[in-house]
Amino acid sequence: NAVDHITTNTLNGRCTVKFTNGDYYQYSGVSQLALLNLKAQPNMSLGSWVNHNCVGLPFIKYWPVYEVSQPWLIFQGLSFMITR
Repeated sequence: NAVDHITTNTLNGRCTVKFTNGDYYQYSGVSQLALLNLKAQPNMSLGSWVNHNCVGLPFIKYWPVYEVSQPWLIFQGLSFMITR
């Protein structure tokens, strides 16, 4: 699995993904239902979730995040970190 963990902000439809190579990317425009489903499905593959809900979709914006020491502090509001 190429994804180490995902930090989400369901209210704003955003998530930050930390990949196993150490890179972080933030995605906006993510389905709130998909973010809630990620939290509700403890056995879901994080890599498959990112590929299905973040990568290659025309309405998703993404950008690299640098200098992240505590990615869960990126968001204000309802957020949670998911690791598998």
